[in-house]
Amino acid sequence: NGLERITFLANGLEIGSLTSPPYEFTWTNPPVGNHLLQATATDVIGRIGWSESISVFSGIDAAVLPRIRVADTVAPEGNSSLPPLVFPVTLSAPAASTVTVQFSTRNLTAIAGVDYLAASGTLSFAPGQTQAYAFVRMLGDSRDEPHRSLLLELRLAQGAILDRASAVGFLLDDEPGAHKASSYWWSELPSN
Repeated sequence: NGLERITFLANGLEIGSLTSPPYEFTWTNPPVGNHLLQATATDVIGRIGWSESISVFSGIDAAVLPRIRVADTVAPEGNSSLPPLVFPVTLSAPAASTVTVQFSTRNLTAIAGVDYLAASGTLSFAPGQTQAYAFVRMLGDSRDEPHRSLLLELRLAQGAILDRASAVGFLLDDEPGAHKASSYWWSELPSN
């Protein structure tokens, strides 16, 4: 079948691994909290594929917590590494106490250190605050190349439920070339 191993992750840490079908895993006695679960599939030549993330709650009344989401974003690459990719992160409702969530970037077609600087950290929402931003610095150049993308992933939310835990950042190459627009026009979209 070409698969060498399936690895199961909770909040970025390995919780199990299987090397033969059926690729089913039961996580017994998870700690109380909001957990981001993913799986990776490694083939026989070492290529790794990632599943979508899902949020699972253990011992939490999910109905009383606000939901946290990250939105996709896009920006022209530029030649001077400006502007950054700005990922809006929102809470569905104001919280009475501080909400935190960790974030990190992952390569899709963009490569950390070549197309952008890898980023990770913690976003905090003060009581009553519903909007925060994660910034990813792009590394501009003057090469004609395809548009590229990266993933921003949220994990380990405290005081909120992860509703949409990953978003794509698109780096639009702005050098002239085949099949590209000769100019770009940007405006802010109205919020819903």
